Amino acid sequence: MKKEIPGIAAVRAIAALLIVNYHTKRLHIPVLGLLATGGFILNIIFVGLSGYLLMIRYQHQKIDRSWYQKRLLRIYPSYWLSLIIILTITIIFDLSKAIDISDFLVSLTGFQYFFNITTFGEQLWFVTLILVCYISFDLTRNLVLKYRYGFILFLFSFFLALALIRSNPGSGTNLSLNYGDLYLRISAAPLLRLTFHYLVFAMGMFVAYHVQFSEESKDRKNLFWVMISLLSFVGYFGLSRVANTALHNFLVIFLALICSYAFIMGIAGLIRSAESTLNRLLNFIASISYEIYLIHFIFVTLFQKYLPGRFTAYLLVFALSLISAYLIKTISSRLSKPFTRFYSL
Repeated sequence: MKKEIPGIAAVRAIAALLIVNYHTKRLHIPVLGLLATGGFILNIIFVGLSGYLLMIRYQHQKIDRSWYQKRLLRIYPSYWLSLIIILTITIIFDLSKAIDISDFLVSLTGFQYFFNITTFGEQLWFVTLILVCYISFDLTRNLVLKYRYGFILFLFSFFLALALIRSNPGSGTNLSLNYGDLYLRISAAPLLRLTFHYLVFAMGMFVAYHVQFSEESKDRKNLFWVMISLLSFVGYFGLSRVANTALHNFLVIFLALICSYAFIMGIAGLIRSAESTLNRLLNFIASISYEIYLIHFIFVTLFQKYLPGRFTAYLLVFALSLISAYLIKTISSRLSKPFTRFYSL
C-alpha cells in the first residue's frame, strides 16, 4: 500500500465526517440542522481527491488488468459487506416496505444507480461513480495528457448543455439556481450527476498533472488557500440562494469547484505542521473514509425513525458509523488479502 500524501489524509477525513454531518439534517435536530450543509461541495472534494491521487500515483505507469483487479478488490468487499449490514438492519428495524431481492442482486454489481435503485441508501450512487471513474481512468488519463484544457472545457460544456436541457425541456433555458434546486436537479438525473462528478474527477487529474503539493509549502501560502476557500464558499452559498439565471448557475458551479480545490490545497498544507496525535487520528479516519461513506446513511435512517430531533441520535450516528466502518474495513481486508497477494505476484 502506497504511503498517503502528507495533508491529503486530513482532507479526506474531514470531508468524510462533514458528509456524515450533512446527512444528519434528516434527524431534524434544532440548531445542528442549520449546520448540516455543503453536501454538494463535499462530494466535489471526495471525487476530486480520487482523481488527483490516482493521477499522482499512476501518471506514468502502465495500466493493465492487475491494476483494475486491485481497484475492484478495494471497492467490492467493503461494499458487499456494507450491503449485507444495511439489508439486515433494514429488515430487523422495518425501515423499508419495499425490499426486492432483484434490487439487492442488481445492487451487488455496484451499478444500481443506472437502474434508479435506492432501496439500500441514496448515498450508494457514489459506488457507481467510483466504478465508472476507475474503468475509464486509463482513457481519461490519456485525454487529460493529450488535450489538457481542451478536454476539461469540453466536459464542462457538455455538462452545462445537459443541465440546460434538463432544466427546461421546452426551451432549454431558465436554469433554476437556488441551492436546493441546483443540488436536487443534479441529483435527480443519473446522467447529469455522473457527468458532473466525472468532470470533477477529470479536473482532479488535471490539477495533479499541473500542481504538486510541496512538502516545503509555507503556512502563509496555505492560509491564502484556506481564505480563498472560505470566500468562494460564502459567495457560492449566498449566490445559490438568490440566483435565477443560467449565468448565475455557471457562477455557482464555478465557485463550488474553486472552494473545493482551495480547501484541499489549504488544509492539506496546514495539517502537515499539526501535532502528530492529530495526524494519526485523521490518518485513521481517512483510511476508513470509504467505509464511512458506505455505512453511515443506514444509521441516519434508523435514528430518523426512532430518535428524531434528539442530540443523542447525532452522536450515535457518528459513533456507530466509525465503529462499523472500522470493522468493515478490517474484515474485508482480511477476506481480500489472499487475492491481493496473488495479484501482487
